[in-house]
Amino acid sequence: MIRIYADFNSCDEQGRVRLSTVGSLKDIDRYKEILVDGMRVMLYTTDEFEVCGTLVFEEIWLGIPDWNTIHYLSPEGASDLPLK
Repeated sequence: MIRIYADFNSCDEQGRVRLSTVGSLKDIDRYKEILVDGMRVMLYTTDEFEVCGTLVFEEIWLGIPDWNTIHYLSPEGASDLPLK
């Protein structure tokens, strides 16, 4: 699955992540020939977490994260999970 860097602090009103940062654009450029609207990708932040998402193109690429698929990449991130 294609991995695209995402800054989850840059979301629109609908909760979609704007994939317009330097890291995102670098990954998008790497895969630009095969990216399509509706494609499933892995959205990630360096050393924190990754989540499956769906790409949408509306003047810029956006990622719609599926928060049910979150996977923490470091034990420190897991401490942010709510207690059950």
